[in-house]
Amino acid sequence: MRKTTRLTRSFAKNTVEISSQTLWTIIGVNALISLVISLLVVLVVGPWLYGNPSGGTSQPPVSAPPAEDPTASAIVAAPPTPTPTPRAEPVEYVVQTGDTLGTIAEQFGITMDDLMAMNSLTDPNLIRVGQTLFIPAAGVPLPTPTPTATIIPAQPAAQSTTEFIFPPADISLTPTPSPTPIPTATAPPLGQISVNITNVLGYGNLDEEQVLIANTGPGVQLVGWTLNGSAAGTYTFPNMFLFNGGQVAIHTAAGSDSYTDLYWGLGQPAWQSGDTVTLKNIKGEIIATYIIP
Repeated sequence: MRKTTRLTRSFAKNTVEISSQTLWTIIGVNALISLVISLLVVLVVGPWLYGNPSGGTSQPPVSAPPAEDPTASAIVAAPPTPTPTPRAEPVEYVVQTGDTLGTIAEQFGITMDDLMAMNSLTDPNLIRVGQTLFIPAAGVPLPTPTPTATIIPAQPAAQSTTEFIFPPADISLTPTPSPTPIPTATAPPLGQISVNITNVLGYGNLDEEQVLIANTGPGVQLVGWTLNGSAAGTYTFPNMFLFNGGQVAIHTAAGSDSYTDLYWGLGQPAWQSGDTVTLKNIKGEIIATYIIP
């Protein structure tokens, strides 16, 4: 009995010793494995977590410098509303006593050709008092545009003043163009008038009878002038302006007056051979005479 108990204790002692050695071995192996895993995490997994897949040392993210405040260096102003450019439209002009196409064109600073083209005129002598003409846009004065203030960028933030440039005080912000004065009618001196009776055609025949008058001097207003010397009476001119180089025919028969033809409105011929046709101005002064052959 005693022998059996001794053997049992000896076996238990050896068993405990073997188990202790095995336990320390296992602990050592586990520690080694843990060390290897930690190294793998640091060397392999770590760079990927910090955005550096090449395996280099990861750097902490660098913050971008704050943007500068643009108001510290310059004044940011909304762009000024552009002032619309006034568009010149053709204007109407009513022909006055003493006007010619040349003086009207000169008055508005355009050529006579442009004025004639604008109004579809083919003869520079064919205008009358009271007629409405259209003046091309090039001859219409435009109002001066309203000046606007110019904004100058401010100095650096250290300076507290802002500089602006404004137009001079004497510039009117609402300019009003001065109207061009309309020329007044002034009859040329008697010595300069060169209106002549050039011919009498078809005398004795009512349908063909006409007195031809031509102007080789300055333009004259014929209103109130008269043709005398006919047994049928005196013809008085209507309101008509005869330009330099212009010609007008005074028909004895009835008809509608135009720039080149005037009608007496008689029912019988007014002229015959031997009559002296006399042209007088509104004052009764003799301007020209013509003896019918």
